Amino acid sequence: MDTLIHKYEIPSSQVEIRSTLVTPVVEVLNKNFQCQDTFAYLADCQTYSIIVYDLKRDTSWKVSDKTMYPHPDYGTYTIQGESFELMDGILGMSLSPASDAPLRKLFFHAMSSPAEHWVYTHHLRNQSLFTDSTPPEIFTTLKGRRRTQAPAEAMDSNGIIYFGLVSDVQIACFNTRLGDYGSYTSSDVIADNPVTLQFASGVKVIRNKKGEEELWILTSRFQKVASGTLNQNEINFRIQAAKVNDLIYGTQCSPGHTVSVYLPQFLQTGGYGHYFTL
Repeated sequence: MDTLIHKYEIPSSQVEIRSTLVTPVVEVLNKNFQCQDTFAYLADCQTYSIIVYDLKRDTSWKVSDKTMYPHPDYGTYTIQGESFELMDGILGMSLSPASDAPLRKLFFHAMSSPAEHWVYTHHLRNQSLFTDSTPPEIFTTLKGRRRTQAPAEAMDSNGIIYFGLVSDVQIACFNTRLGDYGSYTSSDVIADNPVTLQFASGVKVIRNKKGEEELWILTSRFQKVASGTLNQNEINFRIQAAKVNDLIYGTQCSPGHTVSVYLPQFLQTGGYGHYFTL
């Protein structure tokens, strides 16, 4: 315990002074080889890129694409009446279930953006694709978009993504198996609390000792930090958890649900493809 077992320093050519590495995601390809066949994907929200690290070869490379950039219309954040400016790129990332191998996907989005994207991880793991200055056309933008920003995201074993909605102060879900992003057949709001859900900067799905999946959310009231109004006599940081099955029961994200005419509140019309008017 508490023993360093491996260390790797990312080359200076792959990071900049403004680099901010966040939300690391780890993919283990073959657990029978004692995790040697492992890749880590690290989002750099300030240089709009992903650093891919190959443990077996002990090397890394940088992946950049336009889908990782912020959107100018989403640089202003408003939470409970307080506003601040932030142009963060790629931040939220989550891996599709291991059962998707060898066609496993990395879902991702820029925080200051309304769109969700994905890329096959076998493409990210192919370093030769990124030796040229022109990135390959391997990134896909989902149809549908949010009407507000979203920080981190996490996915469960059924391919359901969970993420916070900044201005709406809610937690939403998207079942990647059921339909377009934000469509009434695949998306829903699963938690709504204007006090406790302010800026969900940490999202994680874990299994408890009973083998049940739980969703853990860290909220941070970041608008207070950004505006310099943080009051230490108030509760500003919270860790909240609930069983996944309890959260999605009866929602559009639940596998095998009956489709209703409900339209999720976070949907916005216009843009990339198929949208629904609220």
